[in-house]
Amino acid sequence: MFSLRKIGRGLVLPHKKIERYIDIFYKKISAKSDEPILDFGSGTLFWSEKFAEKYQKKVFSVDTLYEKKKPTLKTEKISLFDNIGKMPEDARFSMIFTCDVLHHIKPEIRKEILDRFIQTSKLIVIKDIEAEDFCGNLQNKIHDFVINGEKVYDIYSKDLRLYFKEAGFKVRIFQMKKLGYPHFLLVAYK
Repeated sequence: MFSLRKIGRGLVLPHKKIERYIDIFYKKISAKSDEPILDFGSGTLFWSEKFAEKYQKKVFSVDTLYEKKKPTLKTEKISLFDNIGKMPEDARFSMIFTCDVLHHIKPEIRKEILDRFIQTSKLIVIKDIEAEDFCGNLQNKIHDFVINGEKVYDIYSKDLRLYFKEAGFKVRIFQMKKLGYPHFLLVAYK
């Protein structure tokens, strides 16, 4: 299952663009930090493996999928957690990354997670689906429900921008459409 998801993700995800943007901000803000990277909603470890190899950092990979089945790790730099609450409470991160996860989380719980993010990192990178694009968002909702049986909640990059700005972060948003999916990448940094 994990490898099929990786193949599918490669087809619909503009991962090369995402990698370029992350590189720019990571090198500018977090490269000298010894703190680990948090990959929240890490699933198949697609991004965790890239980060561990590219930045030579410890990566905390969090996903509820790991309650049922833990993937095989290719490196000792990755630590798996099936719940964000099981990580060390005092953990701080050189970067927090989440890809296509927040639109699956109820807004009130999402707020709690974002509140934790802003307390533990100076660089937060969120890749998700833009609800502002009605047709593309609907396409994603149908895809997530039919293929994965997952509920989807709307997420707007403009709301996230406001949230992070009010918390004292600078924010950049990059819109990237691929196969009709309205991807956005939000980078919040201090």
